[in-house]
Amino acid sequence: MTAPQLQWELAQTSDSALSTLAICPETCRKVETQVIKIQTPVTSVITFLNAMVGYSAGDCATQLARRLAGIQFIGLAAALIPSYSLFDGATALAGMLRSSARDKTLLPPTRHLKDLLTSLEPRCVQMGFADLVLGWSQIISQQPELSSERRILGAGNYIPDLAGLKNLVDALRQLSRIGNALSLK
Repeated sequence: MTAPQLQWELAQTSDSALSTLAICPETCRKVETQVIKIQTPVTSVITFLNAMVGYSAGDCATQLARRLAGIQFIGLAAALIPSYSLFDGATALAGMLRSSARDKTLLPPTRHLKDLLTSLEPRCVQMGFADLVLGWSQIISQQPELSSERRILGAGNYIPDLAGLKNLVDALRQLSRIGNALSLK
């Protein structure tokens, strides 16, 4: 009898289960430029204190960014972090991984996913996803043709629950398999 596996491979999990995420190339470029390639400026105060401030070279974001699936995962994390609590985001990720992973033995526990989101949070906040959501929400709410739907649904927060989020990601995953997003036909 073999011992249970206590560690999970971050890159292997992201490649096997999240490589089908429907993340547009523009968002992937934004993740690369605003989340991955952040350069911490060295100021005189930092030099005077002889302290290093910033992100370590081999942190989880750097490891994930080695593959496209990891960059797509960070894009999803950047959407989850400002929208849900870290535990709810980890729970949603665990459900998405369970439903899409070919090898269920490589799946991390929810607690590890929460720790991963916690470590990605400072980088993902800089991407400004929450600002984009609020901006688009204001633009959409000012459209007169949506006023009757807003009365029916009620004004407020339109963030789906965890099951709705999983279904939304699955639907977008299926749509991305239909064809190229750049096609105008």
